[in-house]
Amino acid sequence: MKKIFVFLFASLLAIVGTLQAQVRVPDCDNQENNIIKFSFLPPLLGSTSFSYERALNPKLGWEVEAGIIGLSFGKGFEDKRSMGGSLSIGMKFHTANKSSGHILAGTYLKPELAISLFKRYYYDYVPYYYNYWGGYDYHDVERKEFVTAVALMLTFGKQVIYKSNLTLDWFASLGYSYRSDGDGGFNYNFIGGGEEFPIAFSAGLKIGYAFGNKKSQVINR
Repeated sequence: MKKIFVFLFASLLAIVGTLQAQVRVPDCDNQENNIIKFSFLPPLLGSTSFSYERALNPKLGWEVEAGIIGLSFGKGFEDKRSMGGSLSIGMKFHTANKSSGHILAGTYLKPELAISLFKRYYYDYVPYYYNYWGGYDYHDVERKEFVTAVALMLTFGKQVIYKSNLTLDWFASLGYSYRSDGDGGFNYNFIGGGEEFPIAFSAGLKIGYAFGNKKSQVINR
């Protein structure tokens, strides 16, 4: 399974390289090349995250996202007392003609590494004494564990720029995941399938603000 995924991931990167050669490069002088973004969904699901993106040139950029698990409006899929942090980092490759003419706008592919570390609480159903009818009675015992979750994903998305500064980025990701307890489930920056089906998935919407000007080096092919 791992070898198949690595092969598919490498093949997708090769496709990205081919598509990169077809990107029409706009005149990007004096355009904003940085964005601070806020992820719209995580505060409803148990965490709060922000990201920073920087365009290196009209075809390539990078993005890093950091999250605080436990800082939210809702408890999400885990106990509300869960605490920890998440980190995602990836390179963005623009894959379509930039009809908008902005260095930060357009469709993209982003190979991405996502890591999540958190403490969670759960209840275990355990026997506590032998009853009159020849069986055990059970009760719930609260337990605590520390979870490490890692995923390697390929993200497809599109980012649009409104009035040069307001940005909207929507995306979906698919990849391979690992979790220290072997379970599948919600890891705050992605959903993993566990040991039996180690597929990672993520999707979302980010709202941001573009800033900073740069004299871009326009690349011609």
